[in-house]
Amino acid sequence: MAVELNLWEMSGAFEEVSGIPHLSWETVAKWIDANCHGPERQAEGWYEAQVQWVGKLREVLGAPHEFYEASRILFLSALPGKKAERFLVFAEKALDRIGETLKPLTEVNRPERIVLVDIATTELFHRYLTRYFPKPEELPQVAHYLPQGLGHLAVGPGDAGDRESALTHRMALLSLSHLPLPAWAAEGLALRAQAALASSGGVGRFLGLGGTGAAAGGAGEAVADLAEFWKETGLEIFWKGLAFRPDNPDLAAARALADFLVTTLLKHDRDQAAEFFSQAHASDAGEAAAQAVLGVSMAELVEPVLGEGDWGPGNPGPNATELRD
Repeated sequence: MAVELNLWEMSGAFEEVSGIPHLSWETVAKWIDANCHGPERQAEGWYEAQVQWVGKLREVLGAPHEFYEASRILFLSALPGKKAERFLVFAEKALDRIGETLKPLTEVNRPERIVLVDIATTELFHRYLTRYFPKPEELPQVAHYLPQGLGHLAVGPGDAGDRESALTHRMALLSLSHLPLPAWAAEGLALRAQAALASSGGVGRFLGLGGTGAAAGGAGEAVADLAEFWKETGLEIFWKGLAFRPDNPDLAAARALADFLVTTLLKHDRDQAAEFFSQAHASDAGEAAAQAVLGVSMAELVEPVLGEGDWGPGNPGPNATELRD
C-alpha cells in the first residue's frame, strides 16, 4: 500500500522564503514518524515527500524547469531536454564513483533518492539560497550542498565544467554527511574525491590520491604562504568548521590546509586513515581519534605546515573571533 502523504494538505509542510517553497523537514519528519512504521515504510514516506516537494518547486519556479527521475536522483532542471538528461547521467555516474572512491566511509544506508535542483537564472538561484545564506548574491560558488533535513544539492547557471566540478565536490560532502566528521576532514576528503575523479575518471584505490592540491604538489612556496596565513589567523575557526562557510573570504586557505592534512594521512597509511576518519568527531575536531588511532595530537598533525606550537583545538589565534556561527 502506498504511503498516503499529501504535503498540500499538511499544515506547515512548506516554508516559503523569497517566494520559494522549501520543505519543512521537522514537520514532515513528525508525520512520517507517526504514520510510517519500520525502515521500509519510512523510506517510502521520505521518497514521496521528496517527489511532492520537487513537484511543488517545479510548479512555483515554472518553465523551463522540468522534473526528471533517475535511479538515485530526483532532478529539477532548467536545461533543455537532452542537456538535462546528459547532466543527470553525469551526476549519477559521479555519485557512484564517489561512493567507490570513498569506501568504506560511504557504505551506509541513506535515502534512495537525492534531490538535485538546477536553477535557470542567477537571480532565481540567489532567491533559492536566501533560505540558507543571508547574502547569497555574495557567494561565488555555482553549487551548494544544503545539509538541512535529508540534505540536497542546488546548482546555478555557469560554465559547464565549473558546474560539474563543483557538483562533484558537493556530492562528496553529501556522501559523507552521515558521519560526525570535523568540517576539515569532510572538506579534505571531498577535495581528494574531486581530484581523483578529475584526474582518473573516478574509480581508483581507496580514497584516490590523484590530482593536485596543497599537499599533492608539495610546493614549498605554497606551504609557506599557508603557514603565514594560519599563524596570523589562528586555527580556532579551522577546527570549529567556521572557516568552511561559503561566505568566508578565506575559504581557499581553509580548503588548502584541509587538503594538506587529509592527503598526508592517506599517503602515510590508508587503512589507518580510514579508521581515523570513521572515529573522528566534529565536537573535538578529531583530537580524541587522532590520539587513539594515530598516536599523535591534532597540533602535531599541522606542525609540518606551521612548525612546533600549541596549534590544537581549543587554542585560539589572534584573529580567531572574526567568524562566528
